[in-house]
Amino acid sequence: MRSAFSASPRRLPAGFAGSRNLYIENLEDRRLLATLTLTANEQLLVELINRARQDPLAEVARTDGIADLNEGLSSGSINSDAKQPLALHQALINASGEHSDDMLNRDFFNHVNPDGDSPSDRAQAAGYPGGAGENIAWGGSTGTIDEIDHVYQRHEALFLSPGHRLNIMNDDYQELGVGVRYGIFTSSRDWNASMVTEMFSYRFDNPYLTGVVYTDTVKEDDFYTVGEGVGNIVVTAVDDNTGVTFVETTGVSGGYSLQLPAGTYTVTATGDGIDGEFRATEVIIGQENVKLDVITTDVVAPIEINGASLVGLADGQLYRADSTGDDFVISTWDAWPDQEGWEDVQLADLDGDGAHEIVGRRSNGEWWVTRAAGDGSYVTEQWGIWSSAIGWVDVQVADINGDKLDDIVGRTTTGRWWAAISNGDNFTNEYWGLWSRSQVWQDVLVGDFNGDGRDDIAGRVNDGSWWIASSTGDAFENEKWGRWSTRVTWTNVNVGDFDNDGRDDLLGRANSSWWMARSNGTAFTNEKWGVWTTNIDWQDISVGDFDNDGRDDIIGRDGGAWWVGRSDGQAFQSSRWSQWSNAVTWSGVRIADFNNDGRDDIVAQTNNRLWVGTSTGDGFDTTAWGIWPNEAFDAYFADLVS
Repeated sequence: MRSAFSASPRRLPAGFAGSRNLYIENLEDRRLLATLTLTANEQLLVELINRARQDPLAEVARTDGIADLNEGLSSGSINSDAKQPLALHQALINASGEHSDDMLNRDFFNHVNPDGDSPSDRAQAAGYPGGAGENIAWGGSTGTIDEIDHVYQRHEALFLSPGHRLNIMNDDYQELGVGVRYGIFTSSRDWNASMVTEMFSYRFDNPYLTGVVYTDTVKEDDFYTVGEGVGNIVVTAVDDNTGVTFVETTGVSGGYSLQLPAGTYTVTATGDGIDGEFRATEVIIGQENVKLDVITTDVVAPIEINGASLVGLADGQLYRADSTGDDFVISTWDAWPDQEGWEDVQLADLDGDGAHEIVGRRSNGEWWVTRAAGDGSYVTEQWGIWSSAIGWVDVQVADINGDKLDDIVGRTTTGRWWAAISNGDNFTNEYWGLWSRSQVWQDVLVGDFNGDGRDDIAGRVNDGSWWIASSTGDAFENEKWGRWSTRVTWTNVNVGDFDNDGRDDLLGRANSSWWMARSNGTAFTNEKWGVWTTNIDWQDISVGDFDNDGRDDIIGRDGGAWWVGRSDGQAFQSSRWSQWSNAVTWSGVRIADFNNDGRDDIVAQTNNRLWVGTSTGDGFDTTAWGIWPNEAFDAYFADLVS
């Protein structure tokens, strides 16, 4: 004999007919009260609620037992317009889950728990800054229940109930929390039960960009199915007008809720679960929530990096702008703790794979490394530690032992040179040499000054002498290589191979003259290489090979005019290469080959927009390449990330 029991006055839920087990379905009386960590089943319930709100009439059509959206209600109580999607709020999720647990544990079914706490009381106790409306439902069987199917059943039963349907379709609601729990519920007898709590609320605050990241592979239907959610995906929204960036990471269920001020955004999603990068442009946030789901199987393949990239760190967030050869694709990487006061953040190829890693030192001395990969993925590791009780200066990247793995070198305030030697997976600390602590060291620079494949350290002392800490492969040997006059002020000191002999040289400007300390492998010879007028306030003087002849050149900016001194191996031949606007402020100039044609280019930012001047060999073609987050701007680096 089959039997079933239901306290619902409207219908027996789907699944009753033909069952050999007892089932029970119960709904509370709907009450409208004053007003992301969640399970996959809870995420499913959220998606069912938001699907119903997106197209109320379609929800009526797919639900048996209802023919009209306002069935059981006064005409016009619910209109057929789309309602704003509800965004998850963790406090409401917590309060909902705790209430479902409580009802199962204490065998009651009510909005007010045995302690007298209402939904608003419970929401506020969980940390929500306001009241809440609530739906609750339960269903059970004397046999084993299908937990996923019970989510669909609870949602359907609530939608069929007129009062609960009003809650689900209330367009004023903005935020949501759900709690789906399973266990034994005693009502006349013991039931294997599912217990559902839905908490709704709104505040006069910024709306949300909300959604779920999923694979759509369990059931290919363009809708979330349990088992499809993808966690640890970084969702980034960049304001197209201001460059301000907002970041959220999906929970284990795949859901996210990113609160945003009104504006137009470019939204990206990246992470290990996405083969490439999801990108949505011109996402408009007005006064209501916006839903943006990401189906990972629809994401375009990883971009083909075709030039140098920008990498930055701001407030603990790592940013990346990959070059396609004619534009930048902006994405967000891992997050480092922003309270750490990061020092010496640089790019280095620490494992010899041709791709650059991001390395930085925490306030406690720990070296952190984020490894970059061509598919946009990353892994962050702790590689070593330096004493935090010692003052460190002149910390730089250098391959000082010639093993093709970059290392980190730094000098203590007592003059001792220490190296963090990379083995491809971590650092080993080694003492490499000593510089006099009685000298004031200036223009400490890294270069391979003798052409032996190992980087050395150059530094200039009070009397103008240039000293080289020449690498032997396991230590530095100090050698005096030359001297510059102390009667002039030296500026714009740079390193480069200006004569293409395989040995780095030193370049500096004294008054209007460019002087070269040209390396012969064991010493410097001073040579005058050119003149730039002192009537101009030269800015952004840098070194690069702008014509791909193997010899480094110099570049500088006079207002908006870019001048390049091209090396012929004996001197600089200077000419104006490009005119940029004088009406804006240019900042953050970096030199790199952004289109992989062998010629170095320039990038600079004005407001929050990046402009790139790609070299033609005798000039620059300048175009806007993308928007760089303002907060990352002061700490970004140009280099090839392959």
